[in-house]
Amino acid sequence: MIRVAIVGAGAIANAHADALATSPHFSLVAVVDADAARASALAEKFGARSATSLDTVTDGSVDAAIV
Repeated sequence: MIRVAIVGAGAIANAHADALATSPHFSLVAVVDADAARASALAEKFGARSATSLDTVTDGSVDAAIV
């Protein structure tokens, strides 16, 4: 399972998250956006954690990122 973060929780991020959710090979683990509310809303929808800084996802818990 490849653990993925989405950086930027704008409109297209929902499409990326939907695609990840339907794949048996990927798991959305984090959503990063400067707007904490927007990051949190998308993260909660998919059971991921939210963050406002990339520093919080550089701890080895993420294998790939969609920017």
